[in-house]
Amino acid sequence: MANRDRYLVDQSPFFRLGSKRKLGELLGLTIIQLNDLAAGTQYNVFKNDRGRWIQHPIGFLGAVHRRIAKLLTRIALPDYAHAQKGRSYVSNAKAHTGSVPVIKTDLTAYYPSVELTQVIRLFSDDFKCPPDVAWLIARICTYQGRHIPTGSEISGIVAFLATRRMFDEIHSLALKNGCTMTCYVDDIVLSGQGATKRLLVQVRQIAKKHGMKTKDSKSKTFAAHAPKTITGCVVRGDRLLLPNVRHEKINRLTRELKGITDKSVRTALEASLRGRRLEAAQILS
Repeated sequence: MANRDRYLVDQSPFFRLGSKRKLGELLGLTIIQLNDLAAGTQYNVFKNDRGRWIQHPIGFLGAVHRRIAKLLTRIALPDYAHAQKGRSYVSNAKAHTGSVPVIKTDLTAYYPSVELTQVIRLFSDDFKCPPDVAWLIARICTYQGRHIPTGSEISGIVAFLATRRMFDEIHSLALKNGCTMTCYVDDIVLSGQGATKRLLVQVRQIAKKHGMKTKDSKSKTFAAHAPKTITGCVVRGDRLLLPNVRHEKINRLTRELKGITDKSVRTALEASLRGRRLEAAQILS
């Protein structure tokens, strides 16, 4: 059910958007501007600190992506999805507290794996837009008509909506096996007595069927009483704990602050430390 802040897909302004002109009116653009944006040239492309390619929309395209994201994030998402307003990676981990087995996997290169055809299908099949409108929206929402960009405000919501059938199928499988299932962006976690290696294989097969890849190294099983690392948190029984690596970063920042006299450096370190401590407090609360 949608609350007053959220609505169902058939209540979205994108639903049955019948023409390019109406799309332009919705986004405040002319058809010429829409076609210009569909070329997908307004991106800053770079590698981040982890060596991953980032496609960040800039200029007018960035503003349009923000407008589209604002409209799409008002759509009511299923309870198992934790990358939405009012939820977080912490709530995702909390959903799996208790002394029960856990299985998890994640989708390899999730955003780049969501291609133009899938986004066209989203707006054509789910939003019931005519083919030319679905194609145009999809072109605007993808990097050069290839895939979901990795650094846009639309990335998360468009990727989820375009692959929701996969997540729904995994959720149905979880329920049949008496398990709780959650997803946080590309992380998929199931917990319960039925969370077995066999079930993990089935989850990965569903992902593969929908064109997604999962890595062996990221696909794990945890015994009921073992500590479990879930979306950056450690689950131990009914408690959430801070991973050692995060403790170490807080301690390192605290040590670095001692003896720092440069005001700008100190201000930056203090801001980073406050952020780390706030994050820790959210996990430990």
